[in-house]
Amino acid sequence: MTFVSSSYKKLFICDVRKEIDKFQKEVVYSEVSRTILKAQIMGFITGMKRFHQRTFYTVDDGTGALDCILWQNEPAVQDKIMALKEDLNSGRSALSPDLKSCAQSLLKKAETSTVIEEELYTHGDVMYCLGNVKMFRGNPKLDIHYHYKESDVNAETLWMLDVLVTKKPTYEM
Repeated sequence: MTFVSSSYKKLFICDVRKEIDKFQKEVVYSEVSRTILKAQIMGFITGMKRFHQRTFYTVDDGTGALDCILWQNEPAVQDKIMALKEDLNSGRSALSPDLKSCAQSLLKKAETSTVIEEELYTHGDVMYCLGNVKMFRGNPKLDIHYHYKESDVNAETLWMLDVLVTKKPTYEM
């Protein structure tokens, strides 16, 4: 199973909770803040709490519910991006033209990734999440690395079938 241990596992939320219980029995208390597993989940958004730096989504796939955290870029980071962009556009930087164009493209990517994506989601939407499961304030949470809103009504059924097909031969050796 070593070839699968570093990849994201397609799991039901009940399976994520089983992995967490197994992890808590094996580990000492000082290691609880580390990543327990990398998981892919899909389910309906049943709850949302928005804060300044993060948004909590409660995702329910029918087998259980799990809180997912989407961290936002801080305003200080956005201010730094804008200041660097102004320096590059005004010519105050001492970079060569190649490095300058590279830096501008990187800043453009960083700027577009700071767009608040959380407002795309509402209660009842189907959300696909990929991330690390960790313990946060005593509860399991999924730190979202990649996410999207699924618009296809058949996607959740296909997801369930895919999890069932891959789970047995891959994860249960």
